[in-house]
Amino acid sequence: MEQAVTPSDTGRADPPRLAAADALRALCVLIIALYHFWQQSWLELSLRVGGRTFTLLPLLRTGYIFVDLMLMLSGFLLYLPYARASLDGSPPPSTSEFYRKRAVRILPGYLLGVFLPLFAFALPQRLYSGWRDALSDLLPYLTFTQTLFPNVYQHSRLNAVLWTVGVEAQAYLAFPLAARAFSRRPVITYATMLALGGLYRLTIWKTLPDLTLWINQAPSFIDVYANGMLAAWLFTKWRGRPSAAAERVLCAIGACGAMFGIWRLVCLQSALSWEPSGLREGQAMLRFPLTALGAAWLVMAERSIAAFRLVFGNALWRWLSGISYALYIWHQWLAVKLRVDWRFPPYQAAENPQFSGEQPWQTLYTLTCFVVSLTAAAIVTYCWERPIVKLFKRRRR
Repeated sequence: MEQAVTPSDTGRADPPRLAAADALRALCVLIIALYHFWQQSWLELSLRVGGRTFTLLPLLRTGYIFVDLMLMLSGFLLYLPYARASLDGSPPPSTSEFYRKRAVRILPGYLLGVFLPLFAFALPQRLYSGWRDALSDLLPYLTFTQTLFPNVYQHSRLNAVLWTVGVEAQAYLAFPLAARAFSRRPVITYATMLALGGLYRLTIWKTLPDLTLWINQAPSFIDVYANGMLAAWLFTKWRGRPSAAAERVLCAIGACGAMFGIWRLVCLQSALSWEPSGLREGQAMLRFPLTALGAAWLVMAERSIAAFRLVFGNALWRWLSGISYALYIWHQWLAVKLRVDWRFPPYQAAENPQFSGEQPWQTLYTLTCFVVSLTAAAIVTYCWERPIVKLFKRRRR
């Protein structure tokens, strides 16, 4: 879950912010949040123009697949320092420095996302039958192995979305080795990673009746990280080369084409059966093309015309990208609390007002979820995560 700026591990000056990475990160988290809010409200967003109705229902139904794009972006940003070192002929980032920066980046927000729900809600509300039950839920979080335990992965009483950080932490174990191999033999390493990720998904698809526990294991994302690493390699290789006006226009057209391709994959996934088996098979089938299109968009958007880059390089996207990690951690947990525990905004139905299409509750609830989640994310980012990072940097100096 990397920021859109990756400080140099080799002592060189930090690169400028990557506007496309900021925008993609913010968009992915917002779409995932919208999906989880829709799960609670069933508010169908549509607009009628000139006798035609335009609906966002395909996006609402498939927001979960944008986790794949977030992990692709993580591979892109993690590999950038290695790609710059390879291009400059300088030593690659040290493995110890890599792990130190990853720990400083993810642990403050992650541990808060685990222990606050535990001590403020799960234990006081007696959601566990005893200390063994509580430890069986907590220990997988502390070891980043949530996806390996069905009850924790699917029915945790803590913070369900943190499975993604668990997958990310597992990927960190092999990433320095993969990054060095990619720098030495990019084509062979990329092809190998594609084969491993694709073979894993094909195997579980053909041999298992239910992919729920298996589709989001770390091996299923090997080629996703490979797509991000290839994008970083190409971006770094082309970054210092001047681009003609015609090339910038072509990149803008290509970036728009990649966005359209992503939308078509969203519609394809939305058209699949609502049965878990159909949805998971769609994820297995679309994971590679989705993240390949996202990687292509990243590279082309950064090299496109100034107007295109301005759309995705403004202060709003930078701010949203800056708080996106906290927003991702807290949005679903807060949405469930608002509807189930706090019943806010109030609703008339005894329970589950979304099933009856209760208005104006659906609209008010969705807006409340966005306001509360963005506010909480800003508070956590500026009052918890960043002060800890600054304190750590001062102690290092």
